[in-house]
Order: sequence, then C-alpha cells, then structure tokens
Amino acid sequence: MKKRPNILTYAGVLCLLLSGPALGNPIDTPPSTTNIRGRVVAYNSYAGKYVALPGVRVDLYDFDAATQKWRLVVTAYTDVNGYYFISDLIPKAYTLQINKKSNFEIIVQKPKDPQRPLQDIAPIKLS
Repeated sequence: MKKRPNILTYAGVLCLLLSGPALGNPIDTPPSTTNIRGRVVAYNSYAGKYVALPGVRVDLYDFDAATQKWRLVVTAYTDVNGYYFISDLIPKAYTLQINKKSNFEIIVQKPKDPQRPLQDIAPIKLS
C-alpha cells in the first residue's frame, strides 16, 4: 500500500517559510524611500527672468565610502517645463550633476507622509 503524504507537515514547512527566519526575527524590510522633484532654469536676459530648460540631463550621484568613489545612481531628463523626477531614493546626501558640468549637493530626507513620499528640491539656476 502506498503511503500518503502528510499534509500537515507540508503546511508546517510552508508556514515556516512565510513567517520569516527562525527565532522570531522579522523579515528585513527595505529602508523607507522617497521621491524627489526639481526644476532646472536659466536666466534669460532678454526676458528679464528665469526660464525653464527642457531636455537637460540630470545625473544623481552618491559617494561610496568603501571604495572612495562616486557612483551614478540614476539619470533623468527635464520635461518641457524644466522639471525632473527621480523615484525610490534612500534618504541621504547626493550630488546632482547637470549636463555633466555643474554639481549641486542635495539632502534627500525621509518622507514626512508615507502616503505621499515626495520632496521638492530647490530650483537649480544656471547662468
């Protein structure tokens, strides 16, 4: 006679796998992330005001202390209104590089409202 598998044993293993590591340690969750939005503008002397710069390359870098090197995190481009948007960033210090020329340091902070994780960055004014 063929032995039937013990359903309770399988369920117990599945329950253990779904509950996380042994000894009651919680499953590691990723750190809280946020999104940033900024704008790149330049002074137009003819118009006498700052105007949006569309199509500008915005590179976001962080510094890797272990390797002592800068690491490119993400590249974004400004839209027709000069805005860029970068999502899922861990709160810490970064450097924005505009068109591979000008560097601007920013501090990305933990979101105040987890339901709306967005941080507005001060406009970057190019000359």
